[in-house]
Order: sequence, then C-alpha cells, then structure tokens
Amino acid sequence: MRSASSGLVLSLCDRTGQMVQPWLEAGYDALTVDLQSASLSQPRRRHSISDVRCWTLGGLLPVAVFAFPPCTHALLCHPPHYIGAAMTRVMLTAAKDTTT
Repeated sequence: MRSASSGLVLSLCDRTGQMVQPWLEAGYDALTVDLQSASLSQPRRRHSISDVRCWTLGGLLPVAVFAFPPCTHALLCHPPHYIGAAMTRVMLTAAKDTTT
C-alpha cells in the first residue's frame, strides 16, 4: 500500500529521472533540471531544460534536493586541502613528464 506523501523533489543535472522514480512511486511530485531533454516521460515529473548554474528555485520549497554535476566539477566540492593536494599531484606529474 502506497503512503500518502506530498511535496516536491528536485533533482539537478538529471536527464533520466532515475533518482526521482522511487519518490514518484511514493506519491511525491518531481522536477528534474538538465541541459538535455528528458530521456523518458514519467507521471508527476516535470522537466526543465536549463543550465542549473543559472536556474533559480523561483519560490519552490522542495522536500529533497539531489544533484549530479559532471565529474569535472566534483573536485570543487572537496575541502581546500584536498584540492591543494590534488593540484600538487597534477603539477608534479606535469613536471616529471617534462623532465623525462
């Protein structure tokens, strides 16, 4: 038996809608935002073709938010010491490649 749930679930950088599927089945509405059109249509799901870096909530109050940015942006989410260590490894590797 399905529970009587309500509210909006927001999923950014999500073309497929796979993340929101269980929420849809539980009775929530969903909004997915991606640069590409949705890969499939799902009841109770709206899809916005937008750049999430420029997109605004516009007064929406989601009960849950998910985001799946491209892996190239993930490094920026790490603590500063991690970024520093990663950059040091990149620079050392580059320096080693130029000396051999």
